[in-house]
Amino acid sequence: MLEIINKLEQPERTKHLLVIGTPELVQLAEEALDHARIAFRWAPVQLQLGREAPAGGNGTGAEMRLSDVQPRPLDRILADWREAQLRLEIAQRGSPQAEAASYVVERLREEFRAAQEQRGG
Repeated sequence: MLEIINKLEQPERTKHLLVIGTPELVQLAEEALDHARIAFRWAPVQLQLGREAPAGGNGTGAEMRLSDVQPRPLDRILADWREAQLRLEIAQRGSPQAEAASYVVERLREEFRAAQEQRGG
């Protein structure tokens, strides 16, 4: 996340020095937006990881930090997303199962987008 935010800093600082309407400002604003979107997508993924991970480590006695976590493979995220989408489709509308599946679908959508953007896709 810090690498993404650091990549956002330079275009953000530079664009404030440019004249509005110039192609250079537009290019830097687009670059800043790309980095901001990636950071926006990773923030909820990290929050979910913090909420769902067992306190104090991964059950093996080893502590885990955010810097140790690598993005999951896109195909694994996509498979989980499809499974959650299927659960949402078969759940009764308005039921707790539908609400839970909807939450998982949205979370996986964001994780997929974040991982895809992180990889430059």
